[in-house]
Amino acid sequence: MANKISVLRDTKEKLGFWTFNGYPKITTTSKALVTGDYTIDQYEDRFVIERKKTFKELASNLGRHDHKRFYAEIDRLSKVEHSFIIIETTLEEFYLGCSFSRLTPHTVHSHLLNFQLQGIQVIFGGWQSEWIASKLIEKAGNKWGLIN
Repeated sequence: MANKISVLRDTKEKLGFWTFNGYPKITTTSKALVTGDYTIDQYEDRFVIERKKTFKELASNLGRHDHKRFYAEIDRLSKVEHSFIIIETTLEEFYLGCSFSRLTPHTVHSHLLNFQLQGIQVIFGGWQSEWIASKLIEKAGNKWGLIN
């Protein structure tokens, strides 16, 4: 049993990514991932987090531009034992929406509810998103005997 969980962060995560620096049980390495933005090394098929910073990013993914790529990602996430979409906004902030989007917050939320029916847990984490991700990682690590 190790003392740290090795987390892989997708190389496409460029700005404002989670470092988990304040979490002594987690180390991170950057690697190209097929699915999601964060996973536990050697558990890529069992634990994945897809991070969304804003309503704008999520609406853009669901809109015409990224639609096919994003739904392929959702299909892959639905096959992972423990998959999460963590949105770095509160539900209240989410519903304030984004004026640029043709999609309303209700429409986007409806998509998120469909994802939950596919087994993907959706979490509105707000400013505590990295902490929530760290706790999910630690709990999975405990479950699988990766840390003491």
